[in-house]
Amino acid sequence: HRDIKPGNILIAKGANIKLADFGISGLAADESDAPQPDNDKIKKISSAKIIQQQITQTNVALGTPSYMAPEQIYDSSSVDQRADIYALGIMLYEMITGKKPFEGNSLQERYAVIKKGKYKKASSETPGTPSVVNRLITKMIAFDPDKRFSSVEEISNIAESYLKQYNEKDIRQQLANSMARSGAYNYKELVKPNSRRNKAIAIICALGIAGGLGYYAYKEGYIHRTILRPWYTPVTLHLDMPTARSQDADLPSRAFFYKNDNDQIPELENCRRVFEIKNSSDHDAEFRTADIRPVYLKPGEYRVKIATGPYVWWSSFTVGKTAIDAHLNHLMNTSRKITFNTAAVDVQTGKDITANCRFQIETAKGLQDISAVKGNLSSGQVCRIHVTCDGYEEEYFGLLIDWYQDEVFINAAMRKK
Repeated sequence: HRDIKPGNILIAKGANIKLADFGISGLAADESDAPQPDNDKIKKISSAKIIQQQITQTNVALGTPSYMAPEQIYDSSSVDQRADIYALGIMLYEMITGKKPFEGNSLQERYAVIKKGKYKKASSETPGTPSVVNRLITKMIAFDPDKRFSSVEEISNIAESYLKQYNEKDIRQQLANSMARSGAYNYKELVKPNSRRNKAIAIICALGIAGGLGYYAYKEGYIHRTILRPWYTPVTLHLDMPTARSQDADLPSRAFFYKNDNDQIPELENCRRVFEIKNSSDHDAEFRTADIRPVYLKPGEYRVKIATGPYVWWSSFTVGKTAIDAHLNHLMNTSRKITFNTAAVDVQTGKDITANCRFQIETAKGLQDISAVKGNLSSGQVCRIHVTCDGYEEEYFGLLIDWYQDEVFINAAMRKK
């Protein structure tokens, strides 16, 4: 452009920035590649050639002295985009401080001052100027072009990164308003909503984490066994239960605690517990012990309900100042009477042939009808069932009846011989 200055910067509606007056800028296209003009445009092309000749002529200075780069003062033919970057740096300094960094009554005086590179930093003239702006200006108006930014994109990236903490919409509105009233545009008046938002988010996150940790500490009983220990007593239960014969077939067990007020018997909040088996890998053990996390209760009368699968056991207990550590073994009696429910169908027709079939179980006395041994069969054993019917192939079942099972359903699908 070669003539970047405030007079060539226009602000359109919506605070959009426009760059004007490319009268002395270099022509982008090579004349040899340019299309031949018609006769009506000869005068315009001739003017452009004259300007181009002036620009490329050695030892000719073109531009506005206050914003000209030092290399442009004595020779405009060799300048590139770094001269425009220099002018932008001068403008940035002037926008912040209200004055130019280098003064001089003539080009020669200004050149001498620029060459020394001595000027007051923007932050010295305007306290509160961000350090990133100081660094931008220093590099943009360096005497040596090689020490400046090589492209405007580098400056734009730094500026955009810095301006993320501001609200761009507010900046545009304030810029437009300040231009409308011809007042100074003071960036210090800007608020940082994004910064406030980030702080708010950080505070909310911190409170959330603190609340989560507090709730976890409360739920895990840390607060009760430390801060609230004088007012709460720990209650721990251990449940001795038979080992399931089938792999991974243990019934889940849970504990529910209630306030024994002899009226509504309300359940206590946050006091439900799941029993966890300690020696879960030892499937050969006859019995295993399951524990719950301690429940912290105030002294008083309580009830506990232990639910293991379909089996429920209630007990009342009193809480004092001494910790309670109780073992429960109500499941130790594992012998349960088994009820057999039998049925048989013809595979081909789907006809119910239960009445024609005979269901027998292997015992020490040999095969016996299930109906004959009813009431004498117990859980915790392997039962071998034979189903026979005239004209049909025999069906055979080998069933492992676990300790908690007390009812078995057998549905035989019979095939004709």
